[in-house]
Amino acid sequence: MTNGKAEKNNKKTLGLVVLLFVLVIGLGTGIFGKYIYDNYGENAFAAKNFYFTSDLLKVEGAEYRLSSNASSVTFTVGNNADELRFSDDTINYSVTTTGGTLSSAEGQLTGGVLSKQAITLSGLEKGQTYTVTVTGDTKNTSDADEIGYVIILKASFKISDDEKYIYTHVETDNLKSTYAVLTVWTGNIKGDVSIGYDGTDLIPDSTDVVLNDVHNYDGSRYGNIQVTDDNNFEDTYSSKSYRFFLDKTNNPDLLKSITEGAFVVTLNDGTTTYIASPGTI
Repeated sequence: MTNGKAEKNNKKTLGLVVLLFVLVIGLGTGIFGKYIYDNYGENAFAAKNFYFTSDLLKVEGAEYRLSSNASSVTFTVGNNADELRFSDDTINYSVTTTGGTLSSAEGQLTGGVLSKQAITLSGLEKGQTYTVTVTGDTKNTSDADEIGYVIILKASFKISDDEKYIYTHVETDNLKSTYAVLTVWTGNIKGDVSIGYDGTDLIPDSTDVVLNDVHNYDGSRYGNIQVTDDNNFEDTYSSKSYRFFLDKTNNPDLLKSITEGAFVVTLNDGTTTYIASPGTI
C-alpha cells in the first residue's frame, strides 16, 4: 500500500517537473510569451492568441518594385490572421525606414477585436530602394518583468528607373453605383498578376473566367478576395478589367471606399514582384 502511494506521488512529482521544464524552455526561447491558467481543462497552460500581420511586409522579408513615377506606397499592419482570428492583447508597434517619410512611426492595435492600421511611406525617388521594418509586441511597458510576444516584419521597395511598371484604375457606374471596375495594365513586364482586397461587401463577377473561382461569401457577408490571373499578362504592355458588384446591404457608403487603394495588385515575373500604382486611363 505504501509503495503504491509512493509511486503515485512520484508520478505527480515527475509530471510537475516536466511541466516546469517545458515552461522554462518556452520562456527562455521566447516561444511562449504569456499564459492563461485553465481551471476547466486539466490544469494546463494555454498560450494567448497573437497575430501581427501585414499585406506587404513579411517575417521572412519581401522585395517589391514600384513604377518609376511612384512617390509613395501604402501598407497595412493588423492584429489578425483573418476576419475571425485576432490577438487577445493590445499590440504596440513601431516603424522604421531607411529613407522617405512615414505617415506614422508608432501606434497600437487594440486587443480583443479586429484592428488594422494603414501606413504610408512617401517622398520616394526614382531608382532608390527603401527598407521598412515594423516591430509589434504585446509587452506592457509599465511592467518590467512581463514577457510579451514580439514579431518583426520587413520589406524593401525599389523605385524603377525604366519602363517596368504596373498601374491600376477604378471606375464605377456612378448613375446606379452597383459595381466597380478595376483595370490593370502593364509596361515592359509580364507574368502572373495577383489581386487582393482586404475588406468586405464586394462580389466578384462570376461571368469572368478569372473571378469565377473566387468564393468569398461566408453565409452572411462577402469578405476578403485573393485571386491570381495567370493568363492575361503573358505579354508585355497588356491590360485587363475586372468587375465587382457592390453589396451595400451592410455598408450603404461602400462606394466611397472602393478606390485604387482598396486593392493590392502585384505582378511577379518569376524573379521580381512589382506593386501596382494608381494610374489614369
